[in-house]
Amino acid sequence: MKALSLLLVAATIAAAPTVAGGPWISVELPPNPMDESTRGAFAVVHTYRHGDPMPYLVVGTAEGLNRGERRSLPLTITATSRTGAMAIARSWPTEGVWVLKLGVDGENLGAAIGVGADGEATFVRIPTTRNGAPRNVTNSDVEAMLSALASGSRIPSLAAR
Repeated sequence: MKALSLLLVAATIAAAPTVAGGPWISVELPPNPMDESTRGAFAVVHTYRHGDPMPYLVVGTAEGLNRGERRSLPLTITATSRTGAMAIARSWPTEGVWVLKLGVDGENLGAAIGVGADGEATFVRIPTTRNGAPRNVTNSDVEAMLSALASGSRIPSLAAR
């Protein structure tokens, strides 16, 4: 899990936008077990504006392939003790593969967390535009990531081409 944490931090840094001062989102995996407000959470989402933590409203769904069926379930996302940090509770079935589709209310800003058949986070993707600015996760992004998770294929990048 330590290697995944380092990889996720590196992926967030590598995907940093080239435009200065806009909103940004990152994902903390695993959450800090010493912080009572994140203890037991699956992940923590951080939101920023101009590099400063910003308390945006994070919303999302768990999009899955569960027992051969396509499912969509609302995520349980709650505020933590830190500004701009929201905890995601595990609220989807343990069977199947899932993409947690996250968005920030009122902003063109999103993230996707892949959850493999073993229930563990397998990737985080922050979609960007051609100029490196963040964007929302689209339904076609979700379908491509779910298909890759289910087939064991390479997970697609969400950077603009």
